[in-house]
Amino acid sequence: MERYVFLVNFSLRSSDVFLLAARCHHVLHGFQRHHNIRSIGVTYPHWTVTSVGDCIAFISHDQEKLQLFSCQPLFVQMARINKFECSSIRLLDQAVQEGRFIRTQRPGKYTEAWLLKDQRRREKRGIPPRKCSPEDRVFEHYHSVDMRSVIQKADHSGDAGKKKMKYLYIHRFMTEGVIKGTFNNYGLSSDVNTGTVPLVLD
Repeated sequence: MERYVFLVNFSLRSSDVFLLAARCHHVLHGFQRHHNIRSIGVTYPHWTVTSVGDCIAFISHDQEKLQLFSCQPLFVQMARINKFECSSIRLLDQAVQEGRFIRTQRPGKYTEAWLLKDQRRREKRGIPPRKCSPEDRVFEHYHSVDMRSVIQKADHSGDAGKKKMKYLYIHRFMTEGVIKGTFNNYGLSSDVNTGTVPLVLD
């Protein structure tokens, strides 16, 4: 089962890797949505408990689409000013460890902003407010990628009032073997989109 990889290193040590990751996810979202595909997944080869790491890689069985994606203006422009070091598209070696980078919604549902929004929604529908009691909640380790600065205020359809996603909460999950599934538009896995990616690249 052949897969291909496009690797992007964040060249500057002073870079905000979470901001750069957000920009990459945003471009991938637009690309996959425009081409009506779900075939490109994201992996973070240098993921740690404190950071997503200083590089991001895009994995796909579709070499042609991955090649087209690698020509997006973000990568061309950032490489020109030496903020990105972009690889050519190459055949992926057999992975030592497979896994999924999963988008989870759970952490966002316990923020003060979410609770206030939920309260207003319930008031409009005439539903009693949610009963909340102080308690500790334990989540699987995740990183929060702030998308607010990279998402346009209005999409191209002119739907300025449409709900805009603010954060990607991502956690890493190890699996056994390669699964040729799909990914969401951001290149992440979910209960529905079950594609896997290599967790480490040579």
